[in-house]
Amino acid sequence: MLARRRKVVPAPTSRFFKVDSEAEYHGIIVQGGLNDPSVLNATTLLGRKKGTAWTLLRVGLKGGLLLPVIEGLQASLKVESGVPFYAHFYRPGELIVVFPERLFRMTPEKETWTEATAYGQSVGIPEEQLDFAPCRFEDETF
Repeated sequence: MLARRRKVVPAPTSRFFKVDSEAEYHGIIVQGGLNDPSVLNATTLLGRKKGTAWTLLRVGLKGGLLLPVIEGLQASLKVESGVPFYAHFYRPGELIVVFPERLFRMTPEKETWTEATAYGQSVGIPEEQLDFAPCRFEDETF
């Protein structure tokens, strides 16, 4: 049986997606949610939180590495039983959610998450898993 290729949205170019190359970003990624964990080689592991179903990794990176990491994640995020894994990155005043086929840029304020949570639910992710936590440095617990 041939594997079905999924469409991957190209990473946003700097022309459309401006980032401060010196800004510090943190990200949350499900450890088992990647086909190729080497996409995280450009990041620094800041913490790990083991749960009953999966382990969350908290990573850090400079803004100058953010776009290549997003591109690698979009190509590497697993889809299990038709439901994709996702990751998110944040810094003060900014939240970026990365799905295999979509990218959302918003703020840490929940009222800006409507489009991203609606999309996540439309691809089968339960609403309670779309909390994008933590999304502020001060809310980090691991």
